[in-house]
Amino acid sequence: MNDDRFAHSRRRAAPIGDRAFASLVFVYASLLPFESISVSGIGLARIPGLVLTVVGGIIALIRPGVSFTIPPLIFAPGMLALASYFWSVDPSATVEKSLTYASLGLITALLIMLGTHRSVKAAIGGLSVGATLAAFQVLRGYETQVFQINDEIRSSAAHANANDLAALFAVVGALVLGIALKTQRRTSYLYLAVALVCFGATVLTASRTAVASVLVAVVVGTSWGAKRLGRRLLTLASLGACAFFVLSAVDLRILDRLRGTGDSVAAGDLNARVPLWRAGIEGWLDRPLTGWGSGSFPEIAFRHIGVRDAAHNTGVSVLAELGIFGGAILVVLIFAGMQAAWRASDPGLRLGFLLAELVLVINMALLSWDHRKLPWLILSLVLLERRLNSSGKRGAETVAGDVHTAESGSGLPRRGRTEPSECT
Repeated sequence: MNDDRFAHSRRRAAPIGDRAFASLVFVYASLLPFESISVSGIGLARIPGLVLTVVGGIIALIRPGVSFTIPPLIFAPGMLALASYFWSVDPSATVEKSLTYASLGLITALLIMLGTHRSVKAAIGGLSVGATLAAFQVLRGYETQVFQINDEIRSSAAHANANDLAALFAVVGALVLGIALKTQRRTSYLYLAVALVCFGATVLTASRTAVASVLVAVVVGTSWGAKRLGRRLLTLASLGACAFFVLSAVDLRILDRLRGTGDSVAAGDLNARVPLWRAGIEGWLDRPLTGWGSGSFPEIAFRHIGVRDAAHNTGVSVLAELGIFGGAILVVLIFAGMQAAWRASDPGLRLGFLLAELVLVINMALLSWDHRKLPWLILSLVLLERRLNSSGKRGAETVAGDVHTAESGSGLPRRGRTEPSECT
């Protein structure tokens, strides 16, 4: 009877607006592969992002007990980028990128403050659905050969950059692969199927960096995550069958491009990226503390090598634009994400987040992704999971303390102990 008395105290009603917020998170995450599509000049993924921000702000005001304590470094990139306007060599680009940083920081803060376990599931489900739909568009693009450059067939979708889309496939595939390897429920097979679809689409994009990161995720995940021999064999057999099917069906020019990774590294230019990196490092050495202003890397490259292009390296881009302080913020955010992923209580989420962070770091070495939505979403999910774990432990300790106090005051014997008998 005493247990029944306190069982109800352990049940907590869903917070105000939880379902609505999780639904918006699902829509936002599912549209990330299609953010290059614009409607009336507004990016497709930015529309639910704006709605998520407005609705999240309203929920934060009306929901009781919301903790506004969030890591201050989330807003540091936006604040530093805005301050760089005063010394920027490209003020218009600085304003645009500063607003992007501010928007991403605000969405991240709202997810950490208002998110629940339902929000985490919604985000992972949205990423899975969006990546699967984009993968089918990649397959259709490959069949029609709509993306062909210099006799190289690289399939893409939704007018997205093939390298960006490949990195998204690799990250989402690594995330769901980790969950599939550690989850004992039937949904693990669904996650494994999504991972196979994402990895196959990554090959069709012919992105050498993304394919290499997928191989790393598969090796680390299967060797570390699958403890049961049956699960490991099933995963390896599925991945092997997927690789055999994809490699036997794709155009030989895609395979030739993938096999040319070693030649590109040996040539020392990594598909013309090394000169851009040198230009960025030289620009940073000219202004090591402040940088040249957020969003100004194309101008930096033009001044040094006569070409306006992105840095194709997140670290070099941030250093050149925001100086040593921006680089330090980037490193701290990456390590914070890794640490939070390592401490996730759910084994599937822990492995999935760690693999996703690993794949992100590999792809960010060849992409300028400091202002893209996917890295920020992964960061917000791992920090949200850490907050939920901390609040769950505090809640469990509170409930245990309440039960202990009630048992002591009721005169009933404590659990696990027997009161001495009065009979002699």
